[in-house]
Amino acid sequence: MTVRVPADQPTIAAAIASASDGYTVLVAPGLYSGAGNRDLNFGGKRLNLRGTGNPSGVVIDCEGLARLITFDHAEDSSSGVSGLTVRNCGVDYQGALYILGAAPTISGNVFDSTIAVSGAQLFGFNGSPNVQKNLFHNTQCDDQHLSGVLAFVNGSSPYIANNVFVGNRCRAVNMTIPEGVTPIVANNTMVGNRAGIYIDRRVSTASHWYSNNLIAGNERGVEVPFEFSPRSDNLASVFRANIVFGNATDYLGTADLTGQSGNLRADPLFVASPNNLRLASGSPAIGVGAELHAPADDFDGTPRSTPFDIGAFQFH
Repeated sequence: MTVRVPADQPTIAAAIASASDGYTVLVAPGLYSGAGNRDLNFGGKRLNLRGTGNPSGVVIDCEGLARLITFDHAEDSSSGVSGLTVRNCGVDYQGALYILGAAPTISGNVFDSTIAVSGAQLFGFNGSPNVQKNLFHNTQCDDQHLSGVLAFVNGSSPYIANNVFVGNRCRAVNMTIPEGVTPIVANNTMVGNRAGIYIDRRVSTASHWYSNNLIAGNERGVEVPFEFSPRSDNLASVFRANIVFGNATDYLGTADLTGQSGNLRADPLFVASPNNLRLASGSPAIGVGAELHAPADDFDGTPRSTPFDIGAFQFH
């Protein structure tokens, strides 16, 4: 069943309140702002908040006053947000989405111009969402150890794949999480950010997986913080078949991983960076990716075929 905004209910919050478990809240093209269209919460219902048509036509503007939504009632992958452009969200620690002890699906959205002063565009606390095929652009945050476009702490095991992070004054992905959890970060493209991936050095087992990511032209490529632990420069997390190239500093706090486990340092040859981050013919990212944990299709929905490419876009 479907509740339509604004045909059935005037605001997104009203549609969520009227929807029953398993419903879709379908938002028509338009600009949505003000009370009733921000600070949303499913309250544990299995709902899908979805935009109609292209995400560029369904815009939710938080006006710099709030976050979009909080998931804190153990929602699982059957609940989620897709097909929206979300902009101008901003609350300390949680910019647009706060995920506390939940595992929703966040897919096919555009997140733009969020200011998370000391936090993240999406912040997960014991949160394990499926985050796929989103564009994250122009996020601003500080450089303290929990900040990032996507930032996760404590018992979080997110699956982060096929996302594009471009032009963020933040780390793209921050994993300040312990041993005993199993995050996967695969086939993402990260260009022009403060940093690509921030990995917690306190993890001494190979339970965290980073593969097929294209990390280029950032201030820092891979950042492994040392302030928490005197452990050696050896990175225990699995870091396989990634391209780390042309960052002001490619590897910080860990040994250079180029030439190990399929990791490369080579110009990825984008079609037209930063506006088109698809792979041009002859890109060294073509056909050299790892198969394990790679998504079945790419950012555009194009099926991936073996051998897999590195980054969010499969060459075709």
